Amino acid sequence: MPSRRPSAEKPSRTSERLQLGKAAEASKQSAAPQGVSKRKRFRRPRQRKSCHLFKLPAELRNIIYRHVLVSGEEIKLKPKGPGEPALLRVCRGVRKEARSIYYTENKFRLSITAFNGVAFTHFARQYRIYRHLRPQGNSNITFLIDNDPHWENLVAWVKDYFLWAGLRPDLEVKTRPSDHIVNAAFNLADAVPHWGYYGWATVEKSLEAFRDGLKGTCSPWVRNYDKED
Repeated sequence: MPSRRPSAEKPSRTSERLQLGKAAEASKQSAAPQGVSKRKRFRRPRQRKSCHLFKLPAELRNIIYRHVLVSGEEIKLKPKGPGEPALLRVCRGVRKEARSIYYTENKFRLSITAFNGVAFTHFARQYRIYRHLRPQGNSNITFLIDNDPHWENLVAWVKDYFLWAGLRPDLEVKTRPSDHIVNAAFNLADAVPHWGYYGWATVEKSLEAFRDGLKGTCSPWVRNYDKED
């Protein structure tokens, strides 16, 4: 009687599941593009909270502003600085509230070289916004001007004053010959109606005639007349 061959054992269900799982994982890896990293998840950025300073009453905020911004001594400014305090650059809200305190409650001393008053144009434009808050005729700016005449710089300074309401030096007490020249130049600008550039053309011609009238004198403004021209 012929012998029966032993039948092969059937795989169990567990082994089938393992094989199917391995085959599915291998197919995923082969289908995935090479060199592509998994996409990262990014958290939603946190929203900025409002400044706690504005939660205080306005009276307390003004006390803080004065403590930081108001100096007991004159603030000496030069064309290269210092600029505005850091507090005025924190945010728009603080700048809006504190800027008037800085420009009206301090005393400034501007050091001007070679009559280059245009170097303080930025300061002048910020200052003129709030100068009406000070008592009339009570200026908190003094000028330290060297005695190095430069006609082109003076004309540019008068132009900035005439067109953009810039700073005019306080020369009520004239101690040097150059002070009379500077005061006369600004008086010429005040005598012409402020009609923008049309009015400035008249002022410019008046200044040229005024300088021509200084020729033949010992004025230092004429000493370098030929060099500047």
